[in-house]
Amino acid sequence: MVQNAGALDWCYLISEDESIDGVTADLEDGLAKVYGRGMGTIVSYIAGRLAYYEGECSSESCILERTTG
Repeated sequence: MVQNAGALDWCYLISEDESIDGVTADLEDGLAKVYGRGMGTIVSYIAGRLAYYEGECSSESCILERTTG
């Protein structure tokens, strides 16, 4: 889905989980490190334009996309 929005082949992780915070990973591996862990994390695909957020509950997740400016 994020690839259709222009995501690169890599992403940057910002997380409350210290083991993955600040990690740069390929697109699929980055999401696999985050998905379902129950830790607040942002997966940045294009800085300031495209990201995935996963909160502490499984229902707290969304794709963040800035389409202007």
